[in-house]
Amino acid sequence: MAVTAASVDVADVAIACNENDVGGTRLIIRNSGGQARVCDLGPAGVVFGEGFELDAGDTVMIKVKSGEVIYAVSDAQGTTLKILRT
Repeated sequence: MAVTAASVDVADVAIACNENDVGGTRLIIRNSGGQARVCDLGPAGVVFGEGFELDAGDTVMIKVKSGEVIYAVSDAQGTTLKILRT
């Protein structure tokens, strides 16, 4: 699989951070939003304040299994995620 990178704007409606990837795909997700811009990661339907919190400037690496999709949601002011798929 080719390495891909994306910049994704996240607001108050959950969006997918990846597609239905093959097993073993790694996602490196960085919250590049400004100070105090928080988002939450989780399954489809994740709600702001109830997922895995990713503060501004934080980075997380997630190894997804085949068929897994990670979603992100923020508040109405939103934030920007930088996503690297390997």
